[in-house]
Amino acid sequence: MGSPCPINKVYFCKHHAIVASSFRLISKGKLKMSHYPQPASLEDALPLLGKPDLRMRQLLGERLTLLVRREEITHDIAAPLLDSLVAWLNGGNFKVAQNGLEVIAAIAERMGPEFSPYVPTVLPHIIDRLADTKEGVRVAARSCITSLDDCKAVAPRSLLARLTPALQHKAAHTREEALKCIAALLHTHGATELQLRSCIPNLAALVGDPNSAVRDAAAQLLVDVYRHVGERLRQDLKKKELLPAQKLALLEQKFDEAREAGLLLPSANAGTDEADFVSRTVKRSMTIPTSRSRDGDSGASTPVSSAASNSGEAGAVSCEAFEAAFAHIAPAAVYGARGLEDLFRHAAALLGDRGADWEKRVDALKKIRSLLVANAHVQYPTEFAAHLKELSVPFLVVIKDLRSQVVREACITIAHMAKLLKNKLDQFCLYILQEVINLIQNAAKVVSSAGTICVRYIVIYVHSPRLVPVMTTNLTTNKSKEIRSTLSEVLVLLLDKWSPVAIEKQHHAISEAIKKACVDADSTARNHGRRAYWAYKKHFPSDAEQLFLKLDSAAQKQIERERVGSVDSLQHIGTDRRMVTSPRSPSASVSAGVAARSVSAVDAAAAQRAKARAMYSHLARNKVAAGTASLPRAKRSPVSGTVAPSPERTVRSRSRPGVSQSQPTSRSSSPSSRSGPVSLNTRRRPSGIPRSLAGSRETSPTRTARSSSVVGAVRRPSVERSQRPPTTTLRLLQQSRDAEASLRVSFIQALERTTLE
Repeated sequence: MGSPCPINKVYFCKHHAIVASSFRLISKGKLKMSHYPQPASLEDALPLLGKPDLRMRQLLGERLTLLVRREEITHDIAAPLLDSLVAWLNGGNFKVAQNGLEVIAAIAERMGPEFSPYVPTVLPHIIDRLADTKEGVRVAARSCITSLDDCKAVAPRSLLARLTPALQHKAAHTREEALKCIAALLHTHGATELQLRSCIPNLAALVGDPNSAVRDAAAQLLVDVYRHVGERLRQDLKKKELLPAQKLALLEQKFDEAREAGLLLPSANAGTDEADFVSRTVKRSMTIPTSRSRDGDSGASTPVSSAASNSGEAGAVSCEAFEAAFAHIAPAAVYGARGLEDLFRHAAALLGDRGADWEKRVDALKKIRSLLVANAHVQYPTEFAAHLKELSVPFLVVIKDLRSQVVREACITIAHMAKLLKNKLDQFCLYILQEVINLIQNAAKVVSSAGTICVRYIVIYVHSPRLVPVMTTNLTTNKSKEIRSTLSEVLVLLLDKWSPVAIEKQHHAISEAIKKACVDADSTARNHGRRAYWAYKKHFPSDAEQLFLKLDSAAQKQIERERVGSVDSLQHIGTDRRMVTSPRSPSASVSAGVAARSVSAVDAAAAQRAKARAMYSHLARNKVAAGTASLPRAKRSPVSGTVAPSPERTVRSRSRPGVSQSQPTSRSSSPSSRSGPVSLNTRRRPSGIPRSLAGSRETSPTRTARSSSVVGAVRRPSVERSQRPPTTTLRLLQQSRDAEASLRVSFIQALERTTLE
């Protein structure tokens, strides 16, 4: 009876074995856990973050949270630490991802606003974890986003812009969590600061979402918006028909309940509250921006051109405006090639999306300029060049945008890249140059001027011969005179700035372009074409001589009068000098005015035409005086308008039958015949006095030698005065040429002295 029961003995033995084995496992586990290193600082933890051991990552996550809250974090530690934590977020273990989110939130709380450079790198990965199937991970991601807002690492509007695309995510959890995050932002900052106008259509669409949790969250968020803005939300939802009738009725019922419960905030009744709704959004999108698009927005604003006022083109921009836009961009914080890739990918996605908000596209263009200011192209030359190729297609979309603000920022960005990258941008410029040239003929001054300046920047800094055919083809074949004249000016710039080696590969195309420009229908294009000829002659004298021989005589004369550096400065001086030295007599003053206009650099052949007309009319009058009145008279010209009507006209009018004629004595003694020829402004008209019906004057017995002598006395001053305009014109032409030659020599000597100094 004292022996133990066999059954109890067996049970005791099994229980002892289980307990013993459990102690062995625990001891082994403790032994194994003791082998994991315990970093004492963040520097010691950095080498351990990249190891794939999940157990180590779990232990490090708890340890890192304590270290982050205890130590001071510098940028040298934060950058590699966040890169490793992003890898944790992209992993498949939910516990590791949750630990990573908690550590990122702790780092953001510790660094505060200094964490803002890292937001573009980590925020997309945090938003991706909102779709996790584990509620703990979703809560940690939402808490991390809230921490970014609380520590002021990211602006509320920027955070809202990042969360708005998540409302259309295919995962229901992402849509629900994004709604909760937006609700938290609305509760913290209010509708005025957030400007919810861009996400209201998405919120209205989510009221009919297939997922019930998403529907409830969207309806509740719209009620919260109603509490902030009041009845305007109801009116806009009805006006734009964003909701079906049944959904709208249910939502209005909730609006009424909130109003009756007294939940409306003071901003709901304020008339000056921010327009958060679609009505004002649509109104803005359908109108051209006025003050903001002209003057630019905060940050990297593009000021209005000072040269625009000089040219009379309101709204145009200038090179000074481009340079100011370059200087007003703050450098972006780039941490590693991965961060650069994320920034470029995000910018390319926004620029290539025609449906994206135009303000976001402008911000993306400014972000690219901020990368240039931060010398990302110097730190990561290979990666930057690779990403630059991917931006070619998105930039084509942006250049064709209908908003002038977007096109202007695109031109500024291209010019900035050309200034810093120089010949490294040749392939990119070759791809987009044609579209930039097409902007020159745009009716909007801000677009046309921005395109013109962008082309100039490309030509000044990107010395690639592959760009020349694009410009010469447009110069010779384009139907727009604005494009032809601008490219003629750019051609002068090209010949002045580029080296002969770069020009030599395309000098035949340049020669043909100069030939076309010199005979262009537009006077501005011809002027620049002549300047381009002399610049071309500096590089290729023999080819320039052959080109000169191919031109017609008129173009050759124009080129001979054109000199680089003298036309623009001497044109107005010569005009003023000619006006001062004009003679006093009325007829001479008229001819001097013609001469003053004829020696213009734009139309120097006018002087030759005026001279020919004057000489021809003078010869015709000499023939009439010599008894050749029956010959056909010369064509009347403006210069000969100062001379009295020819005798031929008088003879013809007298010889017509049935017309009354006056006596020669009365005509010779009239005051009009004694006062000399009629001026250019006063035209002789029929007096309306009936003439006698007598026969021709040649058969009249009253015609005597005295009458013919009187007529000759009347005609003689006219012939003498008709000789004055050619003489005065030639004298003024010679004086102006001498003045231009002396000034040209002085100008060239001054340039040589400046160069030597």
